[in-house]
Amino acid sequence: MARRRIKLKARICPRCGREVEETIGGLCPECYVDVYRVASIPGRAEFIYCKYCGSYKVQGSWTQPLGSIEETLNTYLFTYYTKRLRPTTHIDEAWIEDIIVPGNITGPGTYRVRVSIKGRSGDLILKEDATAIVKVSLGVCPTCTNRITKRGYEAVIQVRGSKGRLTSNMRSRVDEILLGLDERMKESIISLEEQKEGIDILVQDAATARLIAAKLKTSLMARVTETYKLAGRRSDGRRIGKLTLAVRIPDLNPGDVLSIRGTPHIYLGQARSGALVVDMESGEERVVSSDELWSGVGDHIVVDERRLLLISSTRDSVVFLDADRGYRSVLEYPSSLVKVLVGDFKEGREFKAYIHGSRVYVVKEVTEYG
Repeated sequence: MARRRIKLKARICPRCGREVEETIGGLCPECYVDVYRVASIPGRAEFIYCKYCGSYKVQGSWTQPLGSIEETLNTYLFTYYTKRLRPTTHIDEAWIEDIIVPGNITGPGTYRVRVSIKGRSGDLILKEDATAIVKVSLGVCPTCTNRITKRGYEAVIQVRGSKGRLTSNMRSRVDEILLGLDERMKESIISLEEQKEGIDILVQDAATARLIAAKLKTSLMARVTETYKLAGRRSDGRRIGKLTLAVRIPDLNPGDVLSIRGTPHIYLGQARSGALVVDMESGEERVVSSDELWSGVGDHIVVDERRLLLISSTRDSVVFLDADRGYRSVLEYPSSLVKVLVGDFKEGREFKAYIHGSRVYVVKEVTEYG
């Protein structure tokens, strides 16, 4: 047997006279919103943002900005109004649907925003468009204050080369590493101070400074030493002072010779877990740790360096003319004792080479090093 659909008796809104199936507080939905609203929000709000970095203030703390000031303001107001939204008497729940901010915010001033509010009463969904005034003000966040005054930092990272100064190549690599830091680390850096020998990195807290120094050590095979200068103590007993992290980058280029555990080695370049070198005693390539590498950095090594003109290279032997001796001296070596560390080893070209014992190490073309 078919079920009969019962038609609800229409109700009349006493305010507008329209017939509606359901009323809210005795009024039709439209009149209810017009008289009582869906929810109340503060008529005025204040938005303070840093004029240097764009971060904004939320309940006494500073938060990083989004892509634009309009987008940042929209996010701030969404949170601000959601926390302060108060549904009217007959609304079960209410929420912020959308916020429209002006697209021409250029700085401090008073701006009018439109707030779209929705609410639920039983099965009915009501909507209201409200307007509010937002006062936009400029401020300076603590991080930028510290950067401007160069105060409020706990640590200094002094980046230098092993011979004193940073080369342009070292500096480029340091800059690349700093750009790749996560945002929290970047925010902790107050200032980069250019020095004659290198750069000083002023960092807000010592823990982050140690993390940055560790990244430099890993990426550049650097050596890090710490010193701490105590300036006093706070009322809670905590120490007040400055931590100095001296980061020294080895001033090495492929083809340079250094001593490792008393044996001369040729530096080939950086590997994933250390430095790739050639043992000049055995001719074997191996990877050494940064600590092993530093054991020979700065040591004075005497090697027999020559300019050699390649005459012939076969499976059995390699023949050179000694360019440093007027091309009058012929040098012939078994191929197994000639270690070629250049990519283009062709007859008729001159090369920089080291002669160590019975072995020859060809490291560069003459045109590459002058």
